Amino acid sequence: MSEGTQTPNTTSTLGGDPTPPPGAPPAAPPAAGAGQTPPPASSGTGSWLDALPDELKNEPSIKLFKDPGALAKSYLSAQKMIGGPKIPVPDPKTATEDEWKAVYSKLGLPESPDKYEVKLPEGVQADENFMKGFKELAHKSGILPRQAQPLVEWFTQEASRVMAAEAQAKAAQAKQGIEGLKTEWGAAYDTKIKQANAALSETLGDLAPDFKKFLNESGLGDHPTLIKAFAKMGENLKEDDLKGDGDGRLGAMTPAEAQSKINEIMSNPKHPYNDKYAARNLREAAVEEMRQLFAMKGAGSRSA
Repeated sequence: MSEGTQTPNTTSTLGGDPTPPPGAPPAAPPAAGAGQTPPPASSGTGSWLDALPDELKNEPSIKLFKDPGALAKSYLSAQKMIGGPKIPVPDPKTATEDEWKAVYSKLGLPESPDKYEVKLPEGVQADENFMKGFKELAHKSGILPRQAQPLVEWFTQEASRVMAAEAQAKAAQAKQGIEGLKTEWGAAYDTKIKQANAALSETLGDLAPDFKKFLNESGLGDHPTLIKAFAKMGENLKEDDLKGDGDGRLGAMTPAEAQSKINEIMSNPKHPYNDKYAARNLREAAVEEMRQLFAMKGAGSRSA
């Protein structure tokens, strides 16, 4: 090989930095930080709070945030609130009515009770005294309009429910009372009711229509004690009708009255029913009378 021949480069162009030729001066070291990748972050388990000064690191309120992002969100939220309207809350133990009223006013309390715009549910008729009293109490208590409306709706619904339940209970009680009278009076029930109504009309005269209206509206017209009282008053109004209806049938009796009559007949040996020597027609009439009495005695249990 001649002196002018150069040693070939042993490093490819694409493989990396070429080897400097022999006798070439060494390359200067890169400037500090230039072209260098920063070292990776420490993989330790320390908190992000470790990077803060001690006076902040130990602040309890800052320890509540799990990372800097949460702290930043809280800061932005606080900034928005700082720019909004302020409503100071008075001390509940020492605040006066005027202080509370100032708070409620800022929250939307009307200037006066009549400023409430409260609507009743459809189909419910407004009672002026109730609405007036409710608005006055709501205003005094600091109830806001958006709170007043659902309160009125709840009250009217509950009132309707309670009234319906009371009406249902009253109807059931009245039915029970009437069924009790039918059991007690048996076949004489219709007669007793006629007696009661006759006594009412006869006793009250011109006042009877108004009193009947009162009985119907109040529900007392179905009260067993009141019915029995008027029926007792009416027993002597039509005495002839009670003894018989003229065709050989007895007037209707209660089971107790029928039993009393049966006992009376059975204890009388001279009664045609007990006298085997009585005339045939009298004997047959007595047997029919006893048949009717026993039928009325048992009518009470069948009418319940």
